[in-house]
Amino acid sequence: MNALLVAGLILGIGAPAPKEAPKKAPPSIVGMWETKTWTVFGMELHRPTLLEFTTDGQFNITQMERTQVAQHKYKLDATKDPAEVDQLFRGDEDQILKGIYKIDGDTLTVCIEVGFDSKRPTNFESVKGSRIVMWTLKRVEKKKE
Repeated sequence: MNALLVAGLILGIGAPAPKEAPKKAPPSIVGMWETKTWTVFGMELHRPTLLEFTTDGQFNITQMERTQVAQHKYKLDATKDPAEVDQLFRGDEDQILKGIYKIDGDTLTVCIEVGFDSKRPTNFESVKGSRIVMWTLKRVEKKKE
């Protein structure tokens, strides 16, 4: 009996640890997003705008009248907490606006500090006197033409 108990303990100790459940891939930022709120330096603006993140790293900003306002490149690091987004101003690797983002269902929140000496925001807020731009967006289906 004691030998069985010792053998069980040895086998139990030597057994591999239970495997962790595989981590679920974070939701994709790729797609079209419509502004719910847009806060600039702590002031809420009312400009219906679309933001589109493409699979090839393009970031397009379009007014609702469908006139493209700006096109930039972006890079993501979804492994960070909070996830990081870098906006490459006009595609220039030396002019990067640093930000964070989170996706909760069909809601995307992005905070970016403006200025070419930008520091990455640490939380999701844009207060008066800051250089933080914060978008809260809702995913929309791209209309077929």
